[in-house]
Amino acid sequence: MKKSALLASLLASALVLAGCGGGDGGATPPATEPGTADGGGKPVDPPAPANTGSVSAQFVAGAAPRYMLLGIGSQSFGRLDNHTQAADSGAVTVINSTTLGGDTSTREISGDAGFAMGRWAKGTVTFSSGTRVLDGVSNAAYHYVLLNSLPAFPEDAAYTCDAGKFAAPTYIGGSNVAASAYTGATTGTATLAFSDKGAAIGVSLTATAGGISGGVSGNSQVATPSNLGITGAFLSGGAGIGLQVADAGDGKALVVAAYKVNLANGAMYQGVATFSCSPQ
Repeated sequence: MKKSALLASLLASALVLAGCGGGDGGATPPATEPGTADGGGKPVDPPAPANTGSVSAQFVAGAAPRYMLLGIGSQSFGRLDNHTQAADSGAVTVINSTTLGGDTSTREISGDAGFAMGRWAKGTVTFSSGTRVLDGVSNAAYHYVLLNSLPAFPEDAAYTCDAGKFAAPTYIGGSNVAASAYTGATTGTATLAFSDKGAAIGVSLTATAGGISGGVSGNSQVATPSNLGITGAFLSGGAGIGLQVADAGDGKALVVAAYKVNLANGAMYQGVATFSCSPQ
């Protein structure tokens, strides 16, 4: 009798627990933690910043400002008549008659009072013959550099150049590449010397994207501060470099390079670079 009563009591307790939601089947799901999605525990990447990089000072156009702009199937160089630079990010959004507007993103921003450089990755680019929308995802991009020409070349002197600053090179054609290789990274070196013949400029660059690398080098003798040196097949759509010398202030000079390079897999990329050079 006692055993029967005890069994009945235990069975009743189990039924009460089940009815009250006891056990795993009725447990309350854990609260979603910060940085997870839909309670699934999967990390959520924070949104990418609209702009990357920074400037130490706003670009100040001097007596003879110039620009270099590499677009999608286009390249332009010349006198800088007007520009707009954001006070907060340092991103340049107006270069003469070419503008970047809408929902914008400028990457690898760098610069100071003597130059401004970056890559338009997202926004609506408006130019004299139409518009182009950059979605921030594909390889479509515009690379720019603003600079100030030297008033005159120094007398005979050799300069030592730093390791350079680079906007990420972007894929523009040739062999197909994966979306993860639409942008890459560049390293390089530059040399600069002045004589009665002008400025002797040398630049050597290595671009890497998707684990594949390729190099482009060029040397040019530039006769006057406003001249642009061209090496290789740069102007005809092939690999090569467009070179200029600019005023970096404090007795320094700036080597500015716009380039196109073929990687070992046959894919072509383009980008811009600057090197600050000091007298030896």
